Amino acid sequence: MVDKNTGWKFADEEERRRMLEEPITEENCGQKLKLVQEVAEMSRRSLARTLGVSEATLRRLEKGPEPPGTKPSEEFMNRLRALCVIGKARFQAMSEGEKKKAAEHIVAATGGALGVSGALGAVSAFGAVGGLSAAGMTSGLAALGVGSMAVGIGVVAAIPLATGALGYGVVKGIKKICDEKKLDMVEEDGRWEIRQRPDFEAKLSLTQRERLKAAILAVLGNALPQDDLHVGSKIPTKKLANAGASCALPEEEEALGLIDCTVMGSCKNCMVFGLEGVYYHNGWTSKDQGAKEIPYADFPVRLFMPAGVEVYLDQGQYLDLSGSQVSVKTLIGILDGIKQRVMDLKG
Repeated sequence: MVDKNTGWKFADEEERRRMLEEPITEENCGQKLKLVQEVAEMSRRSLARTLGVSEATLRRLEKGPEPPGTKPSEEFMNRLRALCVIGKARFQAMSEGEKKKAAEHIVAATGGALGVSGALGAVSAFGAVGGLSAAGMTSGLAALGVGSMAVGIGVVAAIPLATGALGYGVVKGIKKICDEKKLDMVEEDGRWEIRQRPDFEAKLSLTQRERLKAAILAVLGNALPQDDLHVGSKIPTKKLANAGASCALPEEEEALGLIDCTVMGSCKNCMVFGLEGVYYHNGWTSKDQGAKEIPYADFPVRLFMPAGVEVYLDQGQYLDLSGSQVSVKTLIGILDGIKQRVMDLKG
């Protein structure tokens, strides 16, 4: 059986329960490490590298907290929790900083008291790993046992004030994540309502767009020289025509930059940086096929992350860079740079 959220392949329901529902403690950490190796079909050396420790350290941890074993640190257990929650492929694709941040989100959202399945709901819901959407937020809160579908216009999700055994630690963690994702958490009619902040919902004003245009050109220019990245007046006419058609670029849009994602240079798979947002097209090999767009007004609540040869754009969206000379790291740097400029304008 395959868990759709993590990609783990389990022999049976009991193995799934042990992996995703039992909390990770000092006492069972060694058994959890052995279980992960078995489920993921990983060697001790590979798992040690994934978790950022030596093979000798992992061997001692497997023996338990008492000599001749060794006691796991809280940081190590948080990282192991993150691996279980996120899944092997996605966790291994993360940088060290991203792994640390994901672990912090999991602990913040659950207070460390819940099993991995509860943490999974929290992380998926609040965008530490998955997308930030109303459906994702609601399903994640449901996994924590506090979600409510009875929400009003502009409300992403709601949590009853009486959170029972989950207590203050979970609410505090959710508040922290909401703040990082530029969401408001407001007490209303006996519940906490999680709302999109109005200034991030609205379109950019004309003056802000002009300032953002200059900022985007500067961010793109800083990435030059770079093969397959074309900026401003240097965008080839034929490439732009192909990109505009494949991405369904609006007639009124102005192309500020273009990334060609094709091996042969046709630019039919690409990303276009416009005045209002980015527009992109992926081929049939991508997780996210066809033409899509992301308004710049949405950038502040997006998390851009590596996903193999693709860049994860949050909310289930990806850009496939397998045919481009532009690296995953370079594109994430560009997107994060634009995100920061949008946030500065909105600040």
